[in-house]
Amino acid sequence: MKRAKVFALLAIIAMLIPFVSCTKDHLADTTPAHFDLSPQGRALVTASNDFAFRMFKETDAGTAPGKNMMVSPLSISYALGMALNGAGTITYDSIRNTLGFNLLTLQDINSSYKALIPFLLNADPSTTLKIANSVWYTTGFNPKQTFLDTVGYYFNAYLSQIDFSSPGAKNTINDWVANNTGGKIKNMLSSINPQDVMYLINAVYFKGNWTIKFDKSKTADKPFQKASGTVNVPTMHNKQNFRYFYHSDFAMLELDYGQTNYAMDLMLPHSGKTPADIVQQLDAASFDQWAQQLDTVHDMDIAIPKFKFEFETSLKDALSSMGMGIAFSDFADFSDISSDYQLLITDVKHKTFIDVNEEGTEAAAATSIGIGVTSMPPSFIADRPFLFVIREKDTNTILFIGKVCDPAY
Repeated sequence: MKRAKVFALLAIIAMLIPFVSCTKDHLADTTPAHFDLSPQGRALVTASNDFAFRMFKETDAGTAPGKNMMVSPLSISYALGMALNGAGTITYDSIRNTLGFNLLTLQDINSSYKALIPFLLNADPSTTLKIANSVWYTTGFNPKQTFLDTVGYYFNAYLSQIDFSSPGAKNTINDWVANNTGGKIKNMLSSINPQDVMYLINAVYFKGNWTIKFDKSKTADKPFQKASGTVNVPTMHNKQNFRYFYHSDFAMLELDYGQTNYAMDLMLPHSGKTPADIVQQLDAASFDQWAQQLDTVHDMDIAIPKFKFEFETSLKDALSSMGMGIAFSDFADFSDISSDYQLLITDVKHKTFIDVNEEGTEAAAATSIGIGVTSMPPSFIADRPFLFVIREKDTNTILFIGKVCDPAY
């Protein structure tokens, strides 16, 4: 059987983009949106959040100590969801179980993905949110029409056949990714391997202003305790009513965006503790419990460093450790994409970007899946490494999870 290489690329970006390139900007209404998830949708979100923290732990374990990192589990999940529709037999089971969807049918999964995105897009019109999907395949390679129809309908994917051997093919795909990530994810494809026949791409972009903004005049250089020593970094200050939770190992602070559907939760380890002490306890059930215990503290002093960084990694080892090893082997089955080629995932590349400042947050991420043949304290001072989570609070959908070890702005 002829062996070729399919590169399934997913690009994601800063805190959310609608499934097609749709955009919502600032409106005056301040009422948070609510969405009644179906039982299947609720199960998908619960499983996705569990996947989010497992993926974060695996990626964090493979990241050099003291290095900033961030992943977008939502983007990875949607990209793998598209790949799931092309997988068969044991490969299908491995991807589904890694995502935590083992109790859901493929119809449940696809329908829940399709239903969730419009809500995320419209949950807060005062934010800019996008999610975009596309499928690119080279001339001479003809995927099954059922696969194209499925990802086109449930993932609203843009479908395009282009000649991968042409000089402009890489730029065409990279331009699509950049355009759908606010220009934050560039050069997603460094090159196109002559054996590559397909890219599955998901792009996510989010930009939200703080509900309670920081006064730029109060930003000043303050010490931040890196593992290698103390440095001075631009630090934002505020004193307002914030939601807060005190844990024996860390303090948790919630900062809302816009009309408060979206929020960033910062988890700051207590003196003598490290982010690793939080990561060890981090899972979907624990995070839900912590979030439920957030309570309002009045006139609370907070200090948060401005931070801006990019992160890039391969998720191949992490996903293999999580149970998807067969998808990267010669025993992989992606016959629902094509019966004419024996396909396997060659790599899963992930790139992210985040910028947190006085106005709010802008974030982006991109993931490429390569498929080939074969009592409340009075203050919260983030002056040492900490974790953060960006989520939609009504459905509790996790969008991004990260760790700040060195605020580079």
